Amino acid sequence: MSFVMNGVTVQYAGAASPALLDASLSFEPGVHTAVLGPNGAGKSTLLRVLLGLIRPAAGEVRFEGRPTSEWTRREMARRTALVSAGEEFAFPLSVQELVTMGRTPHLGSWRAERPVDREVVRQALYDVDLLGLAGRPVSTLSAGELQRARLARALAQESDHLLLDEPTAHLDLGHELATFERIEQLTKEKHLTTITVTHNLNLASRFSDRVVLLSGGRVTAVGEPREVLVSERIEAAFGCPVEVRDLAELGVLAVPTSNRPET
Repeated sequence: MSFVMNGVTVQYAGAASPALLDASLSFEPGVHTAVLGPNGAGKSTLLRVLLGLIRPAAGEVRFEGRPTSEWTRREMARRTALVSAGEEFAFPLSVQELVTMGRTPHLGSWRAERPVDREVVRQALYDVDLLGLAGRPVSTLSAGELQRARLARALAQESDHLLLDEPTAHLDLGHELATFERIEQLTKEKHLTTITVTHNLNLASRFSDRVVLLSGGRVTAVGEPREVLVSERIEAAFGCPVEVRDLAELGVLAVPTSNRPET
């Protein structure tokens, strides 16, 4: 197993309830796991506690058989890549320079790029359809283009473990679909441990092998997409009535419904 959580509870200072409560999960190579749940369910916290960025109040997290506390930041950076939205940049960067930062764990702070590093960066830009924008300042990108640049930086790390926090936020329909397709392809080709936090139930059911459903900091269901994404569980987690439609190879579509009487 790549990551193993046993009885993990995370409590933020001043919060009325835990962000995660007694969570026990494991994640293995070659498997794409989608983490689903409403806002505040604990999805982003789950990723950060796996990476050792947050220490649990109770329980234990192990990475490759060792407690996360025993791993250095550099060791974790070589083995794991995190994509999240909302980061700010302290100095001007081009798209290519941002993506090249993904090579830092392999080079160190002051070593020059090698031909192999430049090729990895070029391939990562190509994979997210940004090769034509490599020279553009990051500050001029749209929100969707910037999110794709963050994903390219993670791909340039060539890590064995890919953790994605809303990787398709701000993307249009075509790039959203292409991103999930590429994530699933890389997971199988490179035997990655991939964990994707997303609100898109349809794409999660179509492109993931396994789903973790969170609600109120608790793991409420784990299993294959069609086992987990049933109306009763979705309604309980998201607090609204839904109709689940099975679209075969296109995944599962959860359509919100209303109990209000027609007028």
